[in-house]
Amino acid sequence: SDGMLGLDLGVYGAPETFLIDGKGIIRYRHAGDLNDRVWESEIRPLWDKYSKEAGQ
Repeated sequence: SDGMLGLDLGVYGAPETFLIDGKGIIRYRHAGDLNDRVWESEIRPLWDKYSKEAGQ
């Protein structure tokens, strides 16, 4: 409510991407450009993992 959430999360500039699971836990944080290489090598494996866990 006081505009400090970004600082509390460690956000220091744009762009930043967060992967948050179904329980609201931040599982991954990426600072910088989100391109195909980053998606395929870093984020997609985690996305698949946590999506499967949520479906169980």
